Amino acid sequence: MELVPRTTAPLHATGAVDFIPLSAISADAAFRLREVGDVSALAASIARLGQLAPVELRPLPGAGDGPVRFQVVAGFRRLAAVRLLSRGRVLARVHARLDEEDAWGLALTQALLGEPLQAAELEALRGRLAATRAAP
Repeated sequence: MELVPRTTAPLHATGAVDFIPLSAISADAAFRLREVGDVSALAASIARLGQLAPVELRPLPGAGDGPVRFQVVAGFRRLAAVRLLSRGRVLARVHARLDEEDAWGLALTQALLGEPLQAAELEALRGRLAATRAAP
């Protein structure tokens, strides 16, 4: 059986990892699923070991022609920890083309695999998403 190489990757798997200046990242929290909370232990880990996992970014919809600004899809705690350390940049996977549905899939998957949401948090999230109709 001959393997046929893919000519394009799926949209959700097209991110390139790079260091992104914090000044280029929007404060938009549309994909934040829970409060960031205390990130001091995470910041200590990043200070000691380095940032092991990138945050997930996409171009900020409607940013216009100005400097490219990015929207955080996943990794709000890591971003807060890097800011706590007063670093100027964060390791990020930048998804050049990530539609709303795939962005929500990525945000939900990372959140549920990292630290499961409690029942009350899941209900609050379900209500928020239903009210905004942001996620399918």
